[in-house]
Amino acid sequence: MLLPHEVMGCIYDFDRQLFHKFFGTPEAICTHRDSRILPAHENVRFALVVQSPSCSAWLCSGNNEFVRIHGRSPFADLSILPDVMHIVHLACLVDVVTSMLLDLSDTQFPWPGSSRDSRLEHGWRAYKGYCQKWGIVDRAERKLFTNEALKADYATVSQKILRAAAAKYMVFWLHDLMENLLQLILGVVTGLMHFEQTQMQNGRYFTEDQCRFCESAYYLYRASYDRLASMALAQGNPRWKVRPKQHMLEHEVMDFMCEHRLNPRYSANYMGEDAVRRIKQLAIASHPNHLSRHVTLK
Repeated sequence: MLLPHEVMGCIYDFDRQLFHKFFGTPEAICTHRDSRILPAHENVRFALVVQSPSCSAWLCSGNNEFVRIHGRSPFADLSILPDVMHIVHLACLVDVVTSMLLDLSDTQFPWPGSSRDSRLEHGWRAYKGYCQKWGIVDRAERKLFTNEALKADYATVSQKILRAAAAKYMVFWLHDLMENLLQLILGVVTGLMHFEQTQMQNGRYFTEDQCRFCESAYYLYRASYDRLASMALAQGNPRWKVRPKQHMLEHEVMDFMCEHRLNPRYSANYMGEDAVRRIKQLAIASHPNHLSRHVTLK
């Protein structure tokens, strides 16, 4: 999914006025004339450029036109709600956290210190103080803020260090930290934070406005994240990874939250974070003749 080039450029430059236009209700985008947006795109909230065998390209403005031309996504017809915990809190958000901690500890800004570990120590104190201030019980482990855990490479963090329940609240600390530091990264954590806020503060079903708000938050997250991923790739840094679960998150937002108005928080079981690991262990221990039955019962 691609925003028009003229609009994407403004998001990358992070103009605050345009940011608030996109971050508000869909109608807010068209309430103010911006000279940097071409007239053809003035009333377009987002656009999809799709290659088609019958024509060179279609420009689809909004969900309805895309569905009219290409049909519904198979995910929407199956109505199987993806698990927001495994998609966001154990994958997308963990990538954000590890990449941000590495970026922030590369130099002595904003945390001073002669080594990465000493700078991460300052980060840990800031995070711990934030959790104590707001009474957040679900916290990441101290080991997350170490060079041993992050490895300054293609970071993969164990759930023992950063659980899904802790990642869910960590995005609020990251937003507070980034608000006055790095505006492009602020776009990533703002999108994720408002995505979480909307789920936490509402019931099982969303209103139309809440669906549009989540959609805007997702676009802000992806636009900012994709830009950071391109910058990291150009610099040869294995950070800000682009993974298939980000595409699954897109289906969750477009096909379930916006189409069926379902709040994914009610389908996520945070008591069973390790269910996949236990099922794999059970599969290894099972006799081949009974493998399918044991895993299904589990």
